Order: sequence, then structure tokens, then C-alpha cells
Amino acid sequence: MQFKLSLSKALSLVLFSSAVHIASASPTPKSSHSVTGVILVSDAHSQIAQGFVSQTLTSTGVFQVAQTRSGAAEVTLTSTTGFINIGVSGEPFPAIGAVVGTAGDNFGPGNGAFAFLSPADESATDDTTVNPFGQPSETQIWQFNPSNSALTASWFDGTDHIPLTIFRNENIEDFADLQLTGDLSAFESTSGQGAQAVIFTFVTD
Repeated sequence: MQFKLSLSKALSLVLFSSAVHIASASPTPKSSHSVTGVILVSDAHSQIAQGFVSQTLTSTGVFQVAQTRSGAAEVTLTSTTGFINIGVSGEPFPAIGAVVGTAGDNFGPGNGAFAFLSPADESATDDTTVNPFGQPSETQIWQFNPSNSALTASWFDGTDHIPLTIFRNENIEDFADLQLTGDLSAFESTSGQGAQAVIFTFVTD
């Protein structure tokens, strides 16, 4: 089976091996301490590493994938329990969040709504628009799984937390643009764009 990757297959395998080595050597973060590190991005189906959440944003202010560890954004987990913020250094806003896209914020099954993965002001609800797009955003969307260091995202709609799929938009050159949606198939159907689901893993420094 072939996957569309911005790296060559050989380079992807080297990156995957290196990332696994780093992750296996990293201690599990403790909830009572701030922990810094980077976010590894892997294909959700093959589990092959594709790179890291980049310190360099796209021209529109969206996080993309860096091919090397040196190009990764430095992030901070201040807690590992419940819904948390992920702090990020060197960006125009202090946290990594979901910024509502042009299809609205009705995330969930059967709806093609999407969000950009962008820096934003910290917020547990969508009552802030302090981000590169000036649109509603949330940053307290993340959960950390200590068994595998996975980071997953959910959107709070005022009542429930709606699970989000993180993906690379195939309409963007080299799959650069990281986005989120509540229904990946619905997003592809309504937008006419391809999408590659990815998973995030926190790797400590």
C-alpha cells in the first residue's frame, strides 16, 4: 500500500525510527510539572512518522509539518489530566488551538465543518477571536494519554466535547496545512478536497 508523503519512503522510515527512539527514551510527563517537548506527526493508518508540528507557520498562519526535529515547534504541557492547553513558544499567540474555518463550527458526524490548527489566545470556549484569522477559536481542546503519549483534540460546543480528527489537507502543496474536523469523510465530500488523517504524539525534550 502506498501513502502520499512529503518525504521519500526511505527518509520517512529513517524519521520514524529516530522518532520511536526519542519517544521510547522520554519519560512520561507528570501532571504536577510543566514539560516541554515537540509533537510528532504520524499517518493515522500506517503509523509511519511524517515529521513534527513545525515552528514555521504557513503564509496564512497555520501550523504545518517540519521534516526534521530541529524545525519542530517547542511546546509545553502544563498538565496531563483533563482538557489542557498546549503552550507554544515563538509564535504570535501563546497556545495551539482550533480556529473555525469557512464552513462554521457545527462539528460532528455528517458535517464538513473544519478548523485550522493555529496559534491562538488560551480559551476553553469559542468566545475569543485572538488568532491569525480573527475567527472563533478554542485552545483547551487537548487530552494527553500517558500510556502512549498521544495527543487528541475535541471541540466544546457549549454542552459536549466533540472528538476531532487531525488531518493534512491534500489540496495544500506538500500536505503542509494541518487542520481538524469532526467528520473527515464529510469534509472531503463537501469541500471536494482530499485529506490524510494523522495522529499526534508528544515527545519530551
